[in-house]
Amino acid sequence: IASSNASQTTGTALAVTQSGVTTGFTGNFVNVTGASTTGTGNLVLLTAVNTTNGNALKISNAATGLTAGSLLYVTSATTGAVATNGIVSLNATGAYTSTSNVGLLNLTANSTLTGTIENISGTAITSGTALNIVGSSSAGVTGDFTKIAADVGSAGALLTLAPDFSGSAVTGYGLKIAGTDATT
Repeated sequence: IASSNASQTTGTALAVTQSGVTTGFTGNFVNVTGASTTGTGNLVLLTAVNTTNGNALKISNAATGLTAGSLLYVTSATTGAVATNGIVSLNATGAYTSTSNVGLLNLTANSTLTGTIENISGTAITSGTALNIVGSSSAGVTGDFTKIAADVGSAGALLTLAPDFSGSAVTGYGLKIAGTDATT
């Protein structure tokens, strides 16, 4: 499928529509299966050339009843050592700037009142790390590396840590700050 009309401002090169599906549909409307490979090929490649305001991929659901499903669900059964790219990888290779606190990953849920915006669960983790944030190792951070701001109401908390030190002869930290000074 190709479209080379330079003056095209609207329209669709490919439209696939499913209709007539009723409650209980369990199939796949589109199913793409790739061959097993150890190479660096891609099963699907989306390339957006010179996009400044549009989206290379937009997933939208106007229905208000989403409960147990997901608009994007990524799963992997790997038992190997995940390295280099991660199971899901977001990469920005340009030295971009940000305005209005929008960055490489932007999570917005400004209408939720009692929901959870981000949940990280690693119930089997022992010596791993649930969240690893690494900044500059040479230039030094001159702004706020981590910034948390909110209007805290009655009986609320801006940050809650709830370590569990149960076990025999457990030594650990509820909060550990280790600073270094590499200046000479």
